[in-house]
Amino acid sequence: MLLDDFSVLGLRTSQFVGAVTTTETVGTPASGVVTTLNSFTVPAGVFGTNGDYIEFEYWGITAEADGCEVFLFLGSDAGFDSAAFHPDNLGWHLTGKAIRSSSSQVTFYSTFQSVLSSGAAYNKTSTVTVSSLDLLIPNVLALKGAGTTINDVRLQGSCLKFYQILS
Repeated sequence: MLLDDFSVLGLRTSQFVGAVTTTETVGTPASGVVTTLNSFTVPAGVFGTNGDYIEFEYWGITAEADGCEVFLFLGSDAGFDSAAFHPDNLGWHLTGKAIRSSSSQVTFYSTFQSVLSSGAAYNKTSTVTVSSLDLLIPNVLALKGAGTTINDVRLQGSCLKFYQILS
């Protein structure tokens, strides 16, 4: 069952509590350096109850180079890692949800899409649980990138939407 199904079943509903968007172009600086392309400090209480979640969407472009990689961190732990891929100087797109699953855990459900230099689609979906978090304090949600030269991974925009579960 998906989180969105709760309201259909009458068990719980979620309430939209805010959003943050950016439209900036930020790129990786040099070879092999994992660089923060965008960060947002998630306020204390956003993950206050099991089921509270953030919908995330990031998009950008890549150079045609081996070894491009995109990460999404909460605190010091990666909730998503695209793994190294060889893009075709085209766009990439990362979407998903980060859902509080316990008082110290957030589970990321992510989908990443791009186009490889061969012309084939590169799609990766993942489910990762980040543990040992203190969700009573602010935590930084950070999109990071790495490549082999300057601007191999560029962020062009993002959108974060915050939802809280109502009993």
